[in-house]
Amino acid sequence: MANFYASPTGSSGNPGTIGSPRDLASAIAAATTPASPGDTIWLRGGTYSGLFTSTLAGTAANPIRVRQYEGERAILEGTNATSYVLHIGGQYTWFYEFEVRNPSTLRTSAQSGSFPTDIVLDEGVTTIQTAGSGVNCRVIHLVVHDTRQGITPWKEAEGFESYGCLSYYNGWNAPDRGHGHGAYSQNATGTKKFANNIFFSNFSHGIQIYGTVAATLDNFLIEDNTFTNNGDLIGGGDAERNLLLGGGNISDGSTIRNNTLIYKAPLDGQVANFGYSPSGAGMSNSAVTGNGIYGGRLFINDELNTPGFTCTSNLIWATLADFAQATYPTNTYYGAQPTGLQVIVRSSEYITRRAHITVLNWDLASTVAVSLASAGYVSGDTYRVVDAMNFFGSPVVEGTYNGTSITIPMTGLTMVAPINTSTTATHPAPLYGVFVVTGSASVPAVSWFDGLTTSGRLTGVGQG
Repeated sequence: MANFYASPTGSSGNPGTIGSPRDLASAIAAATTPASPGDTIWLRGGTYSGLFTSTLAGTAANPIRVRQYEGERAILEGTNATSYVLHIGGQYTWFYEFEVRNPSTLRTSAQSGSFPTDIVLDEGVTTIQTAGSGVNCRVIHLVVHDTRQGITPWKEAEGFESYGCLSYYNGWNAPDRGHGHGAYSQNATGTKKFANNIFFSNFSHGIQIYGTVAATLDNFLIEDNTFTNNGDLIGGGDAERNLLLGGGNISDGSTIRNNTLIYKAPLDGQVANFGYSPSGAGMSNSAVTGNGIYGGRLFINDELNTPGFTCTSNLIWATLADFAQATYPTNTYYGAQPTGLQVIVRSSEYITRRAHITVLNWDLASTVAVSLASAGYVSGDTYRVVDAMNFFGSPVVEGTYNGTSITIPMTGLTMVAPINTSTTATHPAPLYGVFVVTGSASVPAVSWFDGLTTSGRLTGVGQG
């Protein structure tokens, strides 16, 4: 397993060593890369301006990893070309931790519809729409923001996984509505997975799994994600949807479990929509279970969802749309805002001592205590907690873990501004908060590959 390096000042003629790095375009093209299955391409810090296509081909046993160099900030920045910042083909390639963004400040169109000509925005991360392309590729802990659309794995990308990513401020405003989503996907073969991601304040949906009668929307696993206030950038109280699964063709074989979906009043969008509207086709052989669904309207297409659709063991405080409690009685329905405190720690499957923390602070406490034990922390480990809604800002708290808990503030939190500063979002704290914790062990560092299973996930680390 060899290491190669790319940098914004690298060259295609360089060997890809740390002292003589490649440029990114040649490093991730199959015809020119020095990397073989099992190798890692490290991205040195700085801004990679351009449009980049990966055709790297790893194997199931030895994927190729493209990863931000430790302690540095690598940024892939588009060129306002209505194209793709990162276009993924190939197979078995895993992309880690770097940032993807578009520099345009034009985020309001005078034209309705999905294809305006008066603004230009690049897609963030998407897959090549050719059969066999993007197969078993993964994006892991990327930060994708201010693009046309955040993460878009199309139906041809079998086995694609989006894990632990932050996706926010993607899209634009128009006279008809907000457009552009944190993620947009379809699927034909195998299972696509969205897990432990954070989607907030995209112009339209958090995740949209949708299409016409010709689209295939089958076999999605959507688990352990946090969705909050998607659509709030369009202004007014009627937001879009945090999560939509359904369209003109029936959606079959999906599991939506253990997610947290939030709208903070006065936002009144669809906190989730399963089966689309009565004009859609509904869902079959699918399970919605173990989710926390709070605020806004919960829509379940009871007219068209088949008996193979189940909705169980969810916590629901929302306006029910197109269904009644009696239809799905094995959920907990709140008639008023819940009370108390709920803290959800979702540990990374890929990086030790990294976790996403979702706080439901119903009683509006100014601080909350959080245990990091489930994230693999022991007494003496150092930790750093940042607000997911201000990921590149200063930590809200940092220090050395005492083995019991840390204290996270729920007041004084501010959201990062969109690249277009004419639109603003309101932080949901102190009622809700989403945080990212990272840290280092109190024991000497080991190789990043130590402790990995053959699938590349960390052993001994729970999902939370």
